[in-house]
Amino acid sequence: MKKTIYSICTECVHCNACVLTTQKEKVSSCSEFESALFLEMANRPKQKTKTTDPCY
Repeated sequence: MKKTIYSICTECVHCNACVLTTQKEKVSSCSEFESALFLEMANRPKQKTKTTDPCY
């Protein structure tokens, strides 16, 4: 049975400029990895939370 290799490079914002490896299809972990989705969520302004008064 052939093991499927998942590469994290396709999801990394540094993929096009990365010089750590030329074999981007075989990377399973990286100290420089940053996901575009994570950065978008981290930079999103905080939402105001509604507080409810338990007396009502």
